[in-house]
Amino acid sequence: MAKPLSDAWGLVSPSEPRWPATLSIVVIAALNFLLPGKFTLGPPWLIPALEMLIVIPLSIAAPRRRPEEKRWEQFAGMTLIAIANIANVASLFLLVHQLIFNGKDITGKELLYSSVAIWLTNVVVFALWYWEIDRGGPDDRLRADHGQPDFLFPQMVTPGCSHAAWTPSFFDYLYLAF
Repeated sequence: MAKPLSDAWGLVSPSEPRWPATLSIVVIAALNFLLPGKFTLGPPWLIPALEMLIVIPLSIAAPRRRPEEKRWEQFAGMTLIAIANIANVASLFLLVHQLIFNGKDITGKELLYSSVAIWLTNVVVFALWYWEIDRGGPDDRLRADHGQPDFLFPQMVTPGCSHAAWTPSFFDYLYLAF
């Protein structure tokens, strides 16, 4: 096996707080709630309520990611992202369908606000997926035997551009998603 270009490849990540991901889910829920009903899967309150039913107990039970995370915590996190992802794809489909078949019924303001909300949701969903899958996810990154990174950050290959113990956090994945 070739020697990594930087020590950041093999560093064990510190325990990460869950609040950035939780805040992201709250933002996604708010954006979904603000979409007009014709662009949502079910009533506008349904998906945000479902997300809050999962994110609140998860945030209370596991405020930080840790290596010994329980299966239900991992499953709940992945389910939250999947729900947000599916709801956003459905909203995009409904928006495009409405444009194609009932374009005269959509105002420019409604189109602009809805498309920006769908795009922002997409960026945040990708950040959550990136954070969840890179090197096995936040809980696996805490282990010394974690896998190689799926994403290459400049800090990993440019010696001296960051402190020696740098590892990516949720905000780095959010930046990557843009």
